[in-house]
Amino acid sequence: MDMQLSRRLCRAEPRDRRLLDAINGRFEPLQELGTGAVMVVHLAQDKKTGDLVAIKRLKADMLAKPDARYTMETEAKAISLASHPGIPKPVACSLNEPDPYIAEEFKDGLTFNRNNIREPSEVLRAGIDVCGILSALHSAGIVHRDVKPQNLILGLDKKSVSLIDYGFSIVPGMQDFAMRIDIAVGTPMFMAPEQTYPGVRVDHRVDIYSLAVILYSHLSGWYPYDTRNSGDMADEYIRAHRYQEAFLLHIRNPIFRPRLSLVIARALQKEPKRRFQHAEEFADALSDCLAPYDTA
Repeated sequence: MDMQLSRRLCRAEPRDRRLLDAINGRFEPLQELGTGAVMVVHLAQDKKTGDLVAIKRLKADMLAKPDARYTMETEAKAISLASHPGIPKPVACSLNEPDPYIAEEFKDGLTFNRNNIREPSEVLRAGIDVCGILSALHSAGIVHRDVKPQNLILGLDKKSVSLIDYGFSIVPGMQDFAMRIDIAVGTPMFMAPEQTYPGVRVDHRVDIYSLAVILYSHLSGWYPYDTRNSGDMADEYIRAHRYQEAFLLHIRNPIFRPRLSLVIARALQKEPKRRFQHAEEFADALSDCLAPYDTA
């Protein structure tokens, strides 16, 4: 175990009593990594292999809610169908118990935010890597539908990238969660326009749009749209995605050439048919723009 991780463990204080209980006699919880609206994630050690794993469990107030359990089933199936170094590998799961769990590969690192990735070449290379992950997902028929900085993990070497959290994904053979509960699903700041409408079926091109929002924000230091005038930021983001045109990247920050600006603008098109149609296309276009900013 590396010293940085060891120091984090020493500072951790359990907030969930389940952190004190071994899971099925195999996984020993070590610390809470994070909690969302539905699930809590613990770092644990697999006593069978000695590996560190991420254990996902429903929050206590979600255990009796079928829709919450469905997001866990979605996550388990998504990571079992798609294979890529940037997608967590499944380790074990038990979904039918009163307290279900998923154990998956632990992706150690830093979230994709401006404090952890700064140089344009780093941002572009990370974006190209994320396109590779999306290509693997989309080839398996999976739409992630919640691509955002918090779900992108930079390896501690800042060279590898992983995409986590598949509970909102569209997965072959499963009912679309958004249709199941009849609401728009995703994170408003990064949702494609069509994704903001309840009852509208979306496809893999929403992931391309979300990645473009992230890249634009990290490259320019600005959000693509003007969202400063409303107290309800979720509604403001949704209106922006639907109705505003993004400021061109090179207008926001003149260090960028119009060629890169046009690539990002294409990925941010309101109509899915006007975006890059596949993640590989987006990756190729980003790669073609990399040379002027490459400091490697």
